[in-house]
Amino acid sequence: MLKPLSIALGLLLLAGCDMVTIDKPIGAAFSDKEKASLLGSWVTEEGYVSEIAKTKQGDLVMGSLEWDEKEGKFKAESADIALTTIGQHKYIFLKDPDGTYAFCRFVRKDDSHVELTLPDFKAFRKIVEESLVATKDKPSDAFGSVVDENSNVAVRLSSDSKALLEFFESPKIDACFEAKAILKYKRIRK
Repeated sequence: MLKPLSIALGLLLLAGCDMVTIDKPIGAAFSDKEKASLLGSWVTEEGYVSEIAKTKQGDLVMGSLEWDEKEGKFKAESADIALTTIGQHKYIFLKDPDGTYAFCRFVRKDDSHVELTLPDFKAFRKIVEESLVATKDKPSDAFGSVVDENSNVAVRLSSDSKALLEFFESPKIDACFEAKAILKYKRIRK
């Protein structure tokens, strides 16, 4: 599992030990102009700094430094990110080394402030389990799967599910994001 880029990404990727991931980003990709507007340094309310940069290929990467007490030095951490729009909402997807993506809802408050709303594990688990029951005759239509991995439970969403994309486009998706789990970032450098 990806080590946290900052406390905020740590919360996103390690929210409890139970995770919601997807095999690849879904939705319409941000335009180059939208992506460029996010480049620079961002700080959380807790004071952790992350940098967003663009590769030569035009992809975005988010990175930060993390103190390694055992080694007595800083370690650079980074993750590929994708930003998409689905219906009325925007999402950020962070690639984990295992190839899956953690994600959250993304809200741009203004040029210098963004908020990330974390997925509600229990809500996603419920909708995935319901979709598995409803599609038992055609499992490929299910939203994904619930997997028990080393005492941790993971909800793995499937980007191939047309029903999942329709769910993300519907108002029902709002119940799957925790209003109390909002991570706030402020731009400190463009």
